[in-house]
Amino acid sequence: MYMSDFIYPIYKDLDEDENKLCEFFKSLYSNFSIEISERLPKPTVIEVGEFLEHKYLAAEINDDTFLGLDKDDYVNVNDILKMYRIDNLEIMNKLYTKEEKDFQAEISEISAGNQHKNCCNIILESKDGVTISGYTIQGMSIKLTSLMYVVTAEIQNDDVLDLSNPWFADYLSALYLAGYLAT
Repeated sequence: MYMSDFIYPIYKDLDEDENKLCEFFKSLYSNFSIEISERLPKPTVIEVGEFLEHKYLAAEINDDTFLGLDKDDYVNVNDILKMYRIDNLEIMNKLYTKEEKDFQAEISEISAGNQHKNCCNIILESKDGVTISGYTIQGMSIKLTSLMYVVTAEIQNDDVLDLSNPWFADYLSALYLAGYLAT
């Protein structure tokens, strides 16, 4: 799945008319004004952790079970370096779309006796112990997913400013969904 696929549920009418979709991406593209003369470095686990702590009041968590990820085929628990939880209700409400808020309300109603907690966990992985090699998000937030895609992306010169490159289209979509670009 591409990050641009997340545009569809939010802008269904754009998909019906391919010209509108192209215009939408062109407007994102025109608002994307970054010049990169050389490859930008991957962010470090510490930098992303500080960003999450500062912007979203994320708290570092320790869990010997790796939040159940030891059973996940897509996660190498040996690469997990840091785990964070965002559980501030005000921040979570800013991160959720209307559909996600409705879903959370439904889940809370269903699990009323089970102490359902409205939160997102972010698990940062690193193969070298310094830079991010992967991440996992537990909890549903398209904005947080897009944000993590943006802050962990490794941008290379040939990726930038080429609308025919699917990676760049995904990156623009993620910037938009994370709230960094407007049409």
